[in-house]
Amino acid sequence: MRHCTAEDAAPIWRMIDESPALREYEESMRLRHAESLATALAADPDLLQTPTACRTIARFAIDAYSLARG
Repeated sequence: MRHCTAEDAAPIWRMIDESPALREYEESMRLRHAESLATALAADPDLLQTPTACRTIARFAIDAYSLARG
């Protein structure tokens, strides 16, 4: 993730932020990654979490970076 926060990544993030289509794509990618992470968390036999808790944890983990960079 460090490469995403480096100074040379700023023009890319600006381009994404300024384009409605790219923002929509970024959001769809975050949702897809969060769903994959939630599925992996739910499949872990050592974690006794409900599917809702797994989705919440996954969404937080995926969205935290996006919120922090903004």
